[in-house]
Amino acid sequence: MVHTHADCCVALSCLRKPIPPFHYMIASFGGNEIPCSRYQPFGSPGLADVALEAIEGHLACLLANHGMIAMGRSLQHALDLTVKLETLARQYILACQIGEPVLLDEQELRDVHSRYGTYGAAAMPR
Repeated sequence: MVHTHADCCVALSCLRKPIPPFHYMIASFGGNEIPCSRYQPFGSPGLADVALEAIEGHLACLLANHGMIAMGRSLQHALDLTVKLETLARQYILACQIGEPVLLDEQELRDVHSRYGTYGAAAMPR
């Protein structure tokens, strides 16, 4: 698990809203959005509780008015996810600056999730 205070994730966490499915890579975190936890003070047992609640079924979440956490199969995987999430957060902020992002609908998200099941398999040596 990795925890950061990456700028764009912090900015979005201060809105206390999930990052919606504006890009197909949101699905790579295990759901149809990147959830945001409820607020609890830093270093508190309550923060751990709301983080666990928010991340359930996902590989990452925003921590309200704080930052983000990501978990992976290894430390490197979790670190890679933090970089990917910060990139998506920045892209979402950029898209919002020029208009209302068009969100993927339920059918598009089902297709994305089914494709992630074999994503990259063609490039894997046999």
